[in-house]
Amino acid sequence: MMQCMMLSIEVAQPEQPLKLSTYYIGHEIASCYRGLDLLTDNHEWDWAAKMKPEEIGTFLFELAKLVKYKNFTKRPPSKKIPIRKNVKRKNHVSTKKLLNQGK
Repeated sequence: MMQCMMLSIEVAQPEQPLKLSTYYIGHEIASCYRGLDLLTDNHEWDWAAKMKPEEIGTFLFELAKLVKYKNFTKRPPSKKIPIRKNVKRKNHVSTKKLLNQGK
């Protein structure tokens, strides 16, 4: 299902230079599927079950044109934060030592 959705989007929007992210597509499918499963009954999908493969392809292509492509693209890796060297650390002093010094 995911590959079908990704190919439909890439064919419908060929001018987009970025690659689609399987993570974002999978997350969208999982979240939408759960919501549709809760809100609809099986008989409400009879229209889709009766569709021929060509009709399903056309339907997916028309839906793929409406997708906001940038919401499902891979993100570049984030910069790694450099580890600071030669930084004087404040060492912890136990409360017991401080109390003993006061005596």
